[in-house]
Amino acid sequence: MAFIYWWFFVFILGAVVWAVVWKWFSGFWDRGYGLTKAVGLAVVGWMVWLVGVIKLREFDLYTIWGAIAIAGGLSWWVTKNSRREFLAWISRNWRVLIFEEILFVVTCGFWAIIRGFQPDIEGLEKFMDFGFMNSVVRSRFFPPLDMWWAGGSINYYYFGHFLSGMLTKLSGIEPSVTYNLAIANIFGLGVMGAFSVGSNLVGGVWRDGRESLKARLAVGLLAAFLVNLSGNWHTIYAFFKSYNPETPVVPWKLEAKWNPEGYWYPNATRFIPYTIHEFPIYSFVVADLHGHVSDIPFTLLFLGMLVNLFLNDKRERGGGLAEAIKVAPFGFLLGVMLMTNYWDFPIYGLLFAVSILVKAWGELGFAEAVIETFKKGVVVLLVSGVVASGFLANFEQIAEGVSWVNARSQIWQLLILWGWPLLLTLGFGGLLVSVRKKNGEIFPTDWLVTIWTGVAWLLILIPEIIYVKDIYIAEYHRANTMFKLVYQSSVLFSLGGAYIIFRLVSSRKSVSGGWLKAWIAGTVVGFTLVAMYPWFAIKSYYGSLKVYKGFYGMHFLDRDEGDLAGIYWLKKNVSGQPVVLEAPGDSYTVYNRVSAMTGLPTVVGWAVHEWLWRGGYDQVAARISDVEKIYTGQDVGEVENILGRYGVGYIFVGGKEREKYGEKLNEDLISDISNVVFEYGATRIYKVN
Repeated sequence: MAFIYWWFFVFILGAVVWAVVWKWFSGFWDRGYGLTKAVGLAVVGWMVWLVGVIKLREFDLYTIWGAIAIAGGLSWWVTKNSRREFLAWISRNWRVLIFEEILFVVTCGFWAIIRGFQPDIEGLEKFMDFGFMNSVVRSRFFPPLDMWWAGGSINYYYFGHFLSGMLTKLSGIEPSVTYNLAIANIFGLGVMGAFSVGSNLVGGVWRDGRESLKARLAVGLLAAFLVNLSGNWHTIYAFFKSYNPETPVVPWKLEAKWNPEGYWYPNATRFIPYTIHEFPIYSFVVADLHGHVSDIPFTLLFLGMLVNLFLNDKRERGGGLAEAIKVAPFGFLLGVMLMTNYWDFPIYGLLFAVSILVKAWGELGFAEAVIETFKKGVVVLLVSGVVASGFLANFEQIAEGVSWVNARSQIWQLLILWGWPLLLTLGFGGLLVSVRKKNGEIFPTDWLVTIWTGVAWLLILIPEIIYVKDIYIAEYHRANTMFKLVYQSSVLFSLGGAYIIFRLVSSRKSVSGGWLKAWIAGTVVGFTLVAMYPWFAIKSYYGSLKVYKGFYGMHFLDRDEGDLAGIYWLKKNVSGQPVVLEAPGDSYTVYNRVSAMTGLPTVVGWAVHEWLWRGGYDQVAARISDVEKIYTGQDVGEVENILGRYGVGYIFVGGKEREKYGEKLNEDLISDISNVVFEYGATRIYKVN
């Protein structure tokens, strides 16, 4: 029932904007239906968020339903002159809509079931993501409070967490369930979006009016698979004896041996020492609800908008304002993407600029194309700035500029990670050269996929030259830069790769020479290697899918019944967001479980994360010291002064507090200045007098 509820509300968000999406994507065979849910999330979510940011109305069900009604009303009004055509199209093409809706339900349900074999919201950075989501759910206005920094708001790109929190509030489902449904939802939206964009990409090569439904379905499904499930060629190590991941070696120096049990799937994302190079399927498997994951539906929507621009856009006479207005939606979406995953703003801003330049160049000439790109770029920047202004006003950038890298990847390591897109790129380049020699036509979508491929390679090259300076230690100096850039390379290569395979396979009769047959044979092998990855990853993380546990994500706390009971007492009996003191701990541990599970702020949480978000460790260390003084102090006056400074309303004394402070824990002093309001076993919650 939780899944059905969730699907229903996600469906509603897409349905209210469907009419305007239908009109906007007029050249798409599905009229953009596969992107409607992403549009609905962006539009309705931004409206609700904006109301909370300007404090016009608090974040509640009335606000959400009001935004849904406004979005639906505007969508219906904008399409008032084409309603008959809209309804007639639906009556003729309802099977298309049913197919794509089933595709979403099946794939979203599939990943929800996968999560059900290991639903615990524990490990890696799940505490952070769940804490953000819980803080959003408890918020009256925005920005939401940082649950690990009493008195401060979240200094991170949190819009994806906000959307998950909004759906949680809308559905009325327990957050410890919706966390896993949110991961499944992004997977389903990723499949649906990639299918829609991929299947419409191939429409650019049918100029004679003949098109193949089978080809559309095949390319769309291939795009959906590559974007959301494919890995890289690191799986070749499953055919060799295991190696020490800290010192990777070339495969041919290892003993050949089919070694599926010895293959460790995270190595594909940490293969180059001291770096991170993840891709979507890894994110779905480990279920961190991070910004780069939440932004997947929006990146696919953005790419779909570029396809629509290349295939269906007709230049307005005189250009000017009409041309500028047409790119405003790109600005809106880029603003949303900035708040969801900050790094995607410059990446897709660059992609937009290059796409506009190439398109205009073919229509106007280079000089005028540069001027037009500049004008449209200004419009997009202004719109995105306005859309994200409420976020930027409360966000403190902690990056310290860029610098030259002092370590680079070895060529053979890059070939292991990026050999698959290299194979696709070389094949596509060979095809375009062959077409040129025969004076054949280069289609608009050929240019578009060329742009995607070029930008993707640029994103791989950048962290080999420069990096963005942050708090990472010297060895890992380029890790975060590589991570955020090449993640988008994976999406661009995968979506473009489905099109490239279609173009080459469909051109096999017109291309002379044996190179294409060799390329197709290599592609079969290469695809097999990337397609193996989800099998290894899912099997390893989810215990070969043997014990189904359901969607509830807090079972890991069952080992400490007192703490779990205390957390639920707080969730049930405490309204608003008063400060609840708990022992702070290192990042990636189960410390700060109270704040993460409830969204109630504590004085200080995961140290390294707050160090990153606050731009320095000194104030983090000071808070850690203050918390220790409260739990172990002997001076009542000093303790009361610290409690007042941070506005502490409750003190949690449970398993982690006793573990951290041991015999130094002065519970007698705590009981003197507060009252016990909850007790279960060794766990107590005190309300400060």
